[in-house]
Amino acid sequence: QPFFYIAPELKRLELEADCCAIKLLRDRQEADGIEAARSTMVTFGKDPTGAYYPTGYERAANISVCAEPDE
Repeated sequence: QPFFYIAPELKRLELEADCCAIKLLRDRQEADGIEAARSTMVTFGKDPTGAYYPTGYERAANISVCAEPDE
């Protein structure tokens, strides 16, 4: 596994990218798109969604947080 040492950073970047996409959908009032993303991630469950990616549950939780209005 050649990238094991950067795995935490890759995971963080993926969660950050998810959040950027969800905030864009939120600002465009695309609630259906947000829910589709969240429910898709839930289907992965405790499994990673790709190499060095967060689990489906982690991504779904992140999507829920990012969909909330900014304070």
